[in-house]
Amino acid sequence: MRGYAYGVHFEFLAINNVAEFEAFLAGLGLVEALKTYPLQIHSDSHLIIGQYQGLYKAKNPTMLKYLQKVQRYLSKKDKGK
Repeated sequence: MRGYAYGVHFEFLAINNVAEFEAFLAGLGLVEALKTYPLQIHSDSHLIIGQYQGLYKAKNPTMLKYLQKVQRYLSKKDKGK
């Protein structure tokens, strides 16, 4: 299995949780651009993985919007689109 390494630089100030979601979404965008399917996700972000799996609840409206973006993207990929 071949892997890719990349870096992302953001030009805005953000709290850690926002930065984690922005980096995760940037990675999903890269996967889409490179068409590297099937997708297997490994992350050390307990926030993103826990919210996605329903272990943690997204209480903050901003975090809920990020979670919904991730859910939409991954459900679209599950359906083969």
